Order: sequence, then structure tokens, then C-alpha cells
Amino acid sequence: YVKFASKDVVYAFGENATIVKSTDSGINWKLISTGVLIYSSPIVIDENTVLLQVGDYHSNKFFKTSDGGNSWLDYTINIDNVEPQEQGYFFFLSLNDIVYYSESFIKKTSDGGNTWESVPFPETTDAIKIVRPFDFNTFSIVDSKKVFRTTDSGINWIANDLLDTNFSYSGSYINYINQNTWFLFNYKNGFYKTNDAGVSWKKISSIVLNAPILYWKFFDENTGYIFGRSFLYKTTDGGYDWDKQFAGKSFDAEIQNVDIFEDGFLIGVGANGAIKRTTDHGYTWVNLRINVGSVIHDIAFTDKNTGYAVGRRGTILKTTNTGKTWENKSYPDEEYHFSNIQFFSPDTAIIASQDGTFFKTTDAGENWSMVGRMYNTGIKDISFINEQIGWACILSFSGGYSAVKTTDGSSFWLTKKYFGDTIVEAIHFFNENLGYATGRKGVIWKITNGGEDWQTIQLGTNFSLSTQFFIDENTGWVAGRQILKTTDAGNTWTLQLESSEYISSIHFVNYNDGWFVTQMGAIYNTSNGGESWEFNRKLAEQLMYKIFFLDEENGWATGNGGTFLKYSCTETSVEDNPPISENKDFQIFPNPAQNEITFSIPENQNINSISIFNSLGTEVKRIEQAKIIGNSKITISTADFPNGLYHCSFINKADRITKSFVILR
Repeated sequence: YVKFASKDVVYAFGENATIVKSTDSGINWKLISTGVLIYSSPIVIDENTVLLQVGDYHSNKFFKTSDGGNSWLDYTINIDNVEPQEQGYFFFLSLNDIVYYSESFIKKTSDGGNTWESVPFPETTDAIKIVRPFDFNTFSIVDSKKVFRTTDSGINWIANDLLDTNFSYSGSYINYINQNTWFLFNYKNGFYKTNDAGVSWKKISSIVLNAPILYWKFFDENTGYIFGRSFLYKTTDGGYDWDKQFAGKSFDAEIQNVDIFEDGFLIGVGANGAIKRTTDHGYTWVNLRINVGSVIHDIAFTDKNTGYAVGRRGTILKTTNTGKTWENKSYPDEEYHFSNIQFFSPDTAIIASQDGTFFKTTDAGENWSMVGRMYNTGIKDISFINEQIGWACILSFSGGYSAVKTTDGSSFWLTKKYFGDTIVEAIHFFNENLGYATGRKGVIWKITNGGEDWQTIQLGTNFSLSTQFFIDENTGWVAGRQILKTTDAGNTWTLQLESSEYISSIHFVNYNDGWFVTQMGAIYNTSNGGESWEFNRKLAEQLMYKIFFLDEENGWATGNGGTFLKYSCTETSVEDNPPISENKDFQIFPNPAQNEITFSIPENQNINSISIFNSLGTEVKRIEQAKIIGNSKITISTADFPNGLYHCSFINKADRITKSFVILR
């Protein structure tokens, strides 16, 4: 979905909650980080204000930005006083002027939902099928026989016969040009037009389309466009004749949605980050693919503000504002699927592609040049000690896994260890003389003497390991189906966790605070060095590859479909937040609950916020500090929570306690 907020500012929305923004009419795009995992519908109000509807298309819960996507907050439209209590749809004329309607009622508010006014419905015995707001007072209703229209918020309705009794409302579209001129299209009946607000209709075209209309827009009574998955047509005579707006035999199949700002100026979007722009009505398109929907494999930060992410199809993204937005720096050749990035200085970094190709930048990611290539190999992991000396775990397509070393920045690689069919997933070196490698079959190698000596540590074939993280030369963790820890440079290992899901990445901020993410998006954290792990949230039903923390307060998780999520711990006015007390001091009741639930909070806990997540890990409710201070008990409504399991996190700067409850009716 793509939408112009103005001629310069354009938003595009994709799968996995991906949002990108352009401020130069669609020429350049930046990825916007929202923290939102799933939303059903985006609403662009103006250049700075965007709403993301959370839940289904009837939900009254949104995430809102008022600063062009830099920050996002919970936003709820109050429909508690709306009668009847039926599901409807929202139509935004502005942030305050909203219409809420269904097939059987119309409500409107001019104060953002604080008060609602009913729009009387016309009397009809037929089931209402199409309700269309035009402005705050003008509405039309179309059923299978009549068109009803009001210009005074339902005080008076004018009814006119609709075409003929054989009209089918299924697959029908109605579009307003102004209050008097409307277009109606139906698969079976074609195009109809009225110039007198539905009093009389004239069939203007019998154009046959082989796919549904996904978009149409008229600039005046004569000039308009219609778009579907395989066509783009334009009319200049009010819909009587339609000319195709594409070169060749068919329209660009990659484009799945368009928006048109002015006659001839269109932006189209499609799968895998496809964004295309045309200024000649659609005959020629400039490809602006940004790959933000691609797989993100790795992420690295050079300071608190500046970070980089790499992934499939040549994806390279850069942020200079702590991850709020991401600028596209992708490599022009999409054949390269980047798996690793490592920085040597704020300006100098190396990237590895899964096929064994290496690229280097010396100007902070503005330009990348190929510096080496291993043929017929697949890279599993890399670790560079400096710009010249590096290691890689590889799979040779001729058979077998190996560890290879370069001393010239990746131009030439020498095999230092052959593992046969033992899958080696991770390697890390602290200096030229000490490193570790991790294998699937419960094998860890301690590497010394510049890579000449390999000490095999066999943990047992019941251990399946794929990732590792070391705080220093002595203390580290390996993970896969289990988590094991060493504090004596790998000589002994202690089992800390058996995981039901495969752990794809683990990261520690210090000796105590660590995080891991499973392949299916579950995140856990520890505050005691891994002795115990606490469920934090489940991110998405996407494969997740990397979790990375810059410090205790800023972290990121990345994965399939451009999934790119940020963790941020907000500062409070309390200088010294003590750890939250034991679980038993926090109570949630009743449990199971129905329509409301109460949280009992012990004194002196300095809770910053309370967050409630559903079983998918989506945050469905947040209670901020202002509502918590001074209250030992907080009661909230759960009437709109579906039945199921929920996780409630009590959070302060130093700690987090998570408890669970069930909604059961």
C-alpha cells in the first residue's frame, strides 16, 4: 500500500509491519522503525500524522505518530458510548472528524471519539450493502435496488432507483468525484455515472476487466485512472473511453498497488521492496527497489546513533538516529545475499555475502567495493581481528565444512581446519591467538596459536549448537537447543537451559544481562548471567536471525521479511531504580478474568510502565508511569480482549517482572 501525504512526502506500507517514507516525491526512501509487529490498516492523515490500526479492520486501537514516524504512541478511539455495540469501520476526514459505520449504522465524532452523534438510517427492507461517507454530512447507501443520499447527516434521505433490478451489489465500487458526480462499477454491469447525485444513471462503458479494481482516482469529472493487478487505464472523457497506460502487452506485474498525486505522476509498490515511479502516466517506470522487505541477517553499530543492517538481495541499510529511520545504501547488484557485517572503525567495515564474496567500505557505507571472493562456497560466519586478518566458517560445494583464514583482507584464503560433515555455525576470535568455533553436534573448538592448534571439546551429540557469544576470553555462552556457559576459557561448560525452540542468536550486554531470540521470534532475557531466563515477548511468526544490544537500554532483533524491531528502555526521573521484588509480591486477579482485571503492586517499586502482550507477543495495552504512581491497585477493562493467554510485564529501569493471566469467558 502506498499513499501520498503531499507531493513531497509519501508513505509505503508492506508485509511484516514494514514502513518506508520519502520526502522527495518518491526518489529516495528511508525505513521507519515503529516497534509495531502486526497491524491491519494504515491511515495517512497528513505529512506528520499516521495511524496504524492494531488488530482487525474493526479495531479501535491504533499506533500513532505525530512527527512523521520518529516516535509512536498508543492511540485509542473511544467507542464505548457507541450504540449499538456492533463492529464497524473507521473513515478519517481528520484526526478529530471521524465516521464509524457498518451495514446497519453510521456514527460520527468531531472531537476524536469523546462524543458520538448518530446519523439516522433510511428506511429500507433490503439488506444494506455499501455505505460511503463523502464528507462529514454527506453519505450514500447503495443496496441492490436503490441509492440513498443525505447531505444533512441523515435528517433527510433522497432515494432513487439504482439502474435496474438485476444489478448485483457483489463486486461493486462507488467513487465520488464531487457531491453530484459519482461513478459506479460492477463486474457484470460495467461503468455507470450520475451527474445529479444518483437521481439518474447512465451506462458509460462496458470495459471488461480480468481482475478486481484495487484503486481509482478522478481529478475532475473527465480525467481519472483505474488500477488492478494486471492493468492501468486512464479516461479523459468522463469514463466513456479508457486507454491503457502501459507499454507492451501487459502492465508491470510486479506492481501491486499505486497512488496518484497528480495527472501522470504515480508511485507503485510491490513485493520484495519493489517501489517504482512514473511521471508519464505509467508508460515508463523508474525502479527504486529498496529491499526493506528482504531478510535482514546481521546488524552492527559504530556508536549509539549510527548503525548498519545487511541482508538478502544486496540489502544495506544505515541509520544515524538510533534506528528511528533507515536509509537505503543497498548494493546495486541483487545477486548478493549479505550475511555478516563487521566494523574496524566508524568509516571502515567489511561485508560477507553468503556465496563467499567480500565487500569493503572506507567512507561509512557510502560506497562498497569488492575485495575478495571464495568460489563454490557458502559462508556460515566470519570474524575479523583487524582489516587484514580474518576467519570464516565455510561449506564447500564439493563437500565438507572448513575454517579458513585470510591475512590480506579477504583476497586470499587458506584452509586451517577441515571438519568434514560436522556443521560449523559460528566462529569468533579475540586476538590472533585465541578464538572459539561452535558446531551442531555438540562440539566446541578452542583455537590457539594463531589458528594452528584446535582443542576439541565434545559436549555430547545430544547438544545442538549454532551460535555463541563471549564477554571476554574466559566467559562465554553457546546456544542452539540448549544454552551452556563457561567461565574458565572453555575448559568446562555448565548447562543453563534446555530450549523448546531453536535459538538463533544470543547476546550479553555485561556479565549478568543477556538476551536470546529463537528462530520463531520468542525473546528471553536474563539478569543473572543465564542462571534463569525469563520470557520477554514473541515478536512475530517470522524466522529471526539476530539479536544485538548496543548497551543495556538499546537493542535490535532482525529476521525474515524485513522484520526489524528495536528495544528501548526509557529513562525516568528516579535516579536509582532498585530491582523489582519477587513475583509473589505482584498479584493479578481474578485469574482467569473476564471483563476486567486488577494489578496489585507492592510499595516502593518505582514501576515505569506495565505492558500487556498477547500470545503472539503483540503489545495490546500499556499503562504509563503517570497512572501508576501512588496506586497500589490498578483495574483495567479487558472486555475487548479475546479469550487467550496474556503476559503482563512490570517494568522499571533496572528490572522487569513478567506474570501471566488468562481471559476466559
